[in-house]
Amino acid sequence: MDPQRLRQWPGPGPASRGGYGQRPRIRNPEEWFHELSPRTFSFHFRNLRFASGRNRSYICCQVEGKNCFFQGIFQNQVPPDPPCHAELCFLSWFQSWGLSPDEHYYVTWFISWSPCCECAAKVAQFLEENRNVSLSLSAARLYYFWKSESREGLRRLSDLGAQVGIMSFQDFQHCWNNFVHNLGMPFQPWKKLHKNYQRLVTELKQILREEPATYGSPQAQGKVRIGSTAAGLRHSHSHTRSEAHLSRNGELPRRPRSWGAHARW
Repeated sequence: MDPQRLRQWPGPGPASRGGYGQRPRIRNPEEWFHELSPRTFSFHFRNLRFASGRNRSYICCQVEGKNCFFQGIFQNQVPPDPPCHAELCFLSWFQSWGLSPDEHYYVTWFISWSPCCECAAKVAQFLEENRNVSLSLSAARLYYFWKSESREGLRRLSDLGAQVGIMSFQDFQHCWNNFVHNLGMPFQPWKKLHKNYQRLVTELKQILREEPATYGSPQAQGKVRIGSTAAGLRHSHSHTRSEAHLSRNGELPRRPRSWGAHARW
C-alpha cells in the first residue's frame, strides 16, 4: 500500500451504553490510545493459564483497507464508568467511522483475554452482517475456557470465518515493538511463555473441534483438561503467527493475500 494513502482514523465522540450498534458512553472521547507502558503490557498480556487480578482487557488492533490504515489500543471501561468490554468499544468506534460496502477491511486483534460469551456473540453478529470485514484474533489468555458458553462463543466466531488463535512469542514481540512505550528496549519473554502458549493452543484446538452436543459435558471438559497437559501442539518460536490460528477442523486457514506483508506477526 502506498504510505501516502495511509491515515489514522479519528477517535469517537461521546457515546451511550448498549450493543455494538449503540455507542457505549465513554468518559474519554478519544476512546483509543497509542501505547501501553511496559509494566501494563507485561502484566495484562502475560499468558498465564489461570490469572487473577486482571480485571482490565486490552486490544492492540490494526485495521487495513484499500485506502486506510489504523493502529491503536482499546481497553474495557470499568466502574464507576458504565461497564463496556474492549471488544464492544472497538466495534462502536469502527462502525462510527462509516464502513464502505465496496471496501474490504482486515482487522487484527491482539487481545489480553479472549472474548466473553456475550462479546463473542456480538462480534459474531457484526461479522455476519458485515461480510466485507475479516477478523484475525490472537488471545494472550482464554477467558473462562472451561465454561460451555465461552467455548461456544469462540466456535461461533470461527464458524463465521474469524481466525481465532493464541498469541505466540512473535505476537508478543510484535506488540512490544508496535504498541508499547519500550524506550528502545527489546522484548524479554517471561518464564514459561512458550510452555503456556503450547497449553493454550492445545486447549483452543480442542474447543474448536468440539461438537455442540459435547462441549458442555463433563466428559468433554475433562478431556480438554487432560489434553492441555499432555499432547500439545509442538510449536517452536520459529513458527509464524498464522500457525497459531486454527479452524474448526484443526487445519490452518489461508491468510488473505493483503496480509502477506505482516507474516512476521
